[in-house]
Amino acid sequence: MRLDLTPSILCVGLLVVSCKTRDFNPNSTQKTTTQNSPSNPNPDFAPPKSCPKGFVPVPGNRTPGLGSNKNIAGVPGFCLAKYEMKHPDDKEGWNRGILLPGRDKQAIPVSQPEYGPWVEITRDEAIAACGRMGPGFTLISNSQWMTVARNIEETASNWSDGAVGKGFLPKGHFDYKPLKGLPASRDDDPFSGLNISDHHHKRTLQLSNGEVVWDLAGNVAEFVSDNDLHKELDRDDIFRGRAPEIVNIRAPNTLSEKNRLLFSPKGDFGLEQNAGILTFNYYPVSSRGLAVDLGYISGVFQGGISEREKGFHNVFYGFRCVLN
Repeated sequence: MRLDLTPSILCVGLLVVSCKTRDFNPNSTQKTTTQNSPSNPNPDFAPPKSCPKGFVPVPGNRTPGLGSNKNIAGVPGFCLAKYEMKHPDDKEGWNRGILLPGRDKQAIPVSQPEYGPWVEITRDEAIAACGRMGPGFTLISNSQWMTVARNIEETASNWSDGAVGKGFLPKGHFDYKPLKGLPASRDDDPFSGLNISDHHHKRTLQLSNGEVVWDLAGNVAEFVSDNDLHKELDRDDIFRGRAPEIVNIRAPNTLSEKNRLLFSPKGDFGLEQNAGILTFNYYPVSSRGLAVDLGYISGVFQGGISEREKGFHNVFYGFRCVLN
């Protein structure tokens, strides 16, 4: 049964990042750096100089605690899949995942515009799928998602009025039309597959270094690698019980600083700016971005937290890999 999620309010924030580069061999079978752990006291915040095909470099973020209490020294730069991951043989994308559930789940995922997103996969299966891409590849973490989201918010071109905080951010493919995850397209075709072309529905978002990513808001919700975000919450100000909750995290007095670092921006933005909302125990898995089936509350900061993580999968959940 689908719960009625009355629109609440959420988030976004401000961030200045470094765009220094470091050497990177996209064809190497070895990890490019040992400085990419959230627990490393001396991480490299510069974006990688280059990334494998289908991935884009992301500048790091120096904020301790961003996205995880385990992040003690900020988030190093990394390579992000430009698109939601696709099954390499799944030309029909979305529908094939429903009709042929016995398809090869041991395939190596690809980041490409063609095909619908790889859905009907659990979070643990997504972690394994990213790992099959090679050394250093993992499912995106909540800290990395927050790094990307805050960078997107700090980039003026993502705002409808052309300045940070002016107007609103895109929500992507969010309005049920069609009710499925779509393939991507060229970067100059940001409304691909849609029957409308306003800023609300724009499927592309730009990073501060000029790179473009697809469908971080809308299309399908995306798993994060963290399976214990509910344990990291400061339970003194919210989520005291186990009942489903929707939280307004725009107002500074709604969440503690610790919880705002996990999911929120620094800026005073909310649902009016298409940022999303934060839910607790509405869905049986922790995810970000939200999907087309409840897209009116989607946004780059939309977050879902759950205490029931094991084995969940459906047609509205996909994943995105990173190279550390």
